[in-house]
Amino acid sequence: KVDACQVCPEGKYSDVGAPICSLCPAGKYIEDEGTDEGYHEQVGACIDCPAGELSDAARKKCSSCRAGQYTYNNEECKACPKGTYAPVALNEEGCLQCPAGSYTSNSTGGVRGASRCSSCGAGTYSKNYSTECSTCVVGKYSAPSASACLECDTGFYAAAEKSSSCTACTAGSYQHQTGASSCTDCAAGKAQPASG
Repeated sequence: KVDACQVCPEGKYSDVGAPICSLCPAGKYIEDEGTDEGYHEQVGACIDCPAGELSDAARKKCSSCRAGQYTYNNEECKACPKGTYAPVALNEEGCLQCPAGSYTSNSTGGVRGASRCSSCGAGTYSKNYSTECSTCVVGKYSAPSASACLECDTGFYAAAEKSSSCTACTAGSYQHQTGASSCTDCAAGKAQPASG
């Protein structure tokens, strides 16, 4: 008597006595084209797609999500949320957070689906998960990639917002406070020969 049972095709498996072959679960695949029944014996024969990849509808192969995305429920590629990024497609754990001093951006100017974080410029700062940098107020300054603005020391000031450094008080003026936006001139009859 001839065996009328056929080996399941790509992407499908069967258990003993099954009337039909079943599709591998989402996120799994079988590449064998129905040549070796050993590759189709049970659901455990379905192979997990690598991290950051999804199986196609027929479960014959896996394909990558793109940078700025992650796999969601092994069924779809989702864009990284605001304040996060993925330099390469990532798996279910999701996207990476942008560290303080940076923010998300992408080539189209959006903030979802970012593949990298951009550094904040001098005179600005950001906290973790930021989508933009905040401006330093008068009396404060920052270097590039700052997580906070710093107050100007005594003898220095920052008169404008978004300052990248503080200016020393000139001779004939002073400032005893930190975080100042200006210096005070010496009163008549008093002098201060040094700057700062």
